Amino acid sequence: MELDAFMDSSSDDESFLLSPLEKKLQDIFIRTLQLKKAPDVRMPFGQLGGTSLGAMHALMFIREELYDRMDISVLFANPSVRELAVALDLLLSKAQYEEEEQEKGEEDFSIRPRSSWFVETVGILLLAFQWLLPIFVAARLDFNVIALLLVPFIHLLQYPIFMKLFGGPLSRGRDTLYSWRYYHLWFLRRQWKLNSYWLGHLLGTRLYNSYLSLCGARITDGAHIYTTQIDAPWLLEVGDATYIGDEVVLSSLTYHDRIYDLHEVYIGSHCSIGARCVLHDGVRMHDGVLIEPSTNITGQLFGKDQETPSSSCTLSYTQSFFQLASIYAMIHMQILALKLSWYGAERLPMYLNLPVLWLTWAVFGTLIGLLLLRYVVGHVLEVFSESLNSWNYLRCFWLRRLVVNSFGPCFSAILDTNCWILSSALRWLGASLEHNNIEIVNSVNVLAAPSNLLFIEKDVTITSDVCFLPYDVTIEGQCVVNGPIRIGSRSFLGDSCIIRSGVNLPEDIFISSSARIDLNTFNLKKCK
Repeated sequence: MELDAFMDSSSDDESFLLSPLEKKLQDIFIRTLQLKKAPDVRMPFGQLGGTSLGAMHALMFIREELYDRMDISVLFANPSVRELAVALDLLLSKAQYEEEEQEKGEEDFSIRPRSSWFVETVGILLLAFQWLLPIFVAARLDFNVIALLLVPFIHLLQYPIFMKLFGGPLSRGRDTLYSWRYYHLWFLRRQWKLNSYWLGHLLGTRLYNSYLSLCGARITDGAHIYTTQIDAPWLLEVGDATYIGDEVVLSSLTYHDRIYDLHEVYIGSHCSIGARCVLHDGVRMHDGVLIEPSTNITGQLFGKDQETPSSSCTLSYTQSFFQLASIYAMIHMQILALKLSWYGAERLPMYLNLPVLWLTWAVFGTLIGLLLLRYVVGHVLEVFSESLNSWNYLRCFWLRRLVVNSFGPCFSAILDTNCWILSSALRWLGASLEHNNIEIVNSVNVLAAPSNLLFIEKDVTITSDVCFLPYDVTIEGQCVVNGPIRIGSRSFLGDSCIIRSGVNLPEDIFISSSARIDLNTFNLKKCK
């Protein structure tokens, strides 16, 4: 009776003016609660006889007739018609503003920054000219040894020189696509990509750390970096005793609709980042972080342990000299293979000269590389645990990586198209291959792993870019081999998958593309 009297008095009050939104909500409340008269706009939903089911009905009506993104929490926080009208008015205004902004953006969508074909053409010509000029000069000097040795030095020196000519390194922040700053970065990224072959010789050395520092990075001598996939080296900072594995992407560049972002990549001390990880969108990694291979990382990342190891993985000057001498020897052997090929094809007609020169160089390079892998690098123990700055690690893994990177183009030219030659070569190097009917698309990735740790049975297919990780690296800087890699009969390894140390794949296993297989992998999908 009290409720009816209150509703009667409120409905008879003509001085009380309602907004259209309040009238609409009042009507929804009447239908939801099946009221005979209009309720007081100040009375809460519960006092009007509303229940949880009634609230859901009211929410349904509001979504259908007023605001399709209405949330039940808004109704509970504003139970009266008046309070709910105020809250809904704000939500509707915000939705209208967002819709107008979206329409405005759609209207401007056709007005977008466009690339400049003139600037890009000039940039491509300049890139080709500055890269081919040292090679052309060396050829004019009949491939003189001194001139050939200067080619990689000149190529690598051109990057910091062009960086200075363009006004120094770009600062982090946003800018418009296809602006002058964008093309500054566009040119430097492509120049870095052109030098990736030479940079591959420097991986894991103090010399590489010094070169990155020359390009603006903040790198300590104790860092071990094995990737060349760096967008902007001047925005990179790496702490002491940190290991960055093969093909890790250190991306400082993020593309948006009309702009791009440049971010810093900060990696603390005593971190271990596995192969093929991607660090992007402003990574800040603190000390003592362990990242598994093929992991996508963004934002801040903290280590699990409170205390980071105090051990140092800095190479001694004797070890650095060994690395420098090994790099010089690799380049000198490449020059030797090139000169022998040049003398062999010198008197042939031009249409035969270049093909014979290339084929002879590839054969010589393959033979030299395989001999080095067998008699210089040698085998690796199945149980191996050494520091990154130990001589055993340098000989077994760093030197193998150097040989494979240096003679990789030769291996690809000769072995990729001849599986029976590759199978024979792997068996000669110490691998256990059950039969010759093994399909291996990419020879370089297979040769990058110690051959005596590979056990491959019959009818196995290893597709493109499969990565064999023969060891793991801890945050203490220890290189640990967990055992050989065994691949069962009739197994199929998909593109870009990762097979880690100690993995034993049973028969009839199908590994999908980009999968990571380690000792803890279960529920593998069997072929049927």
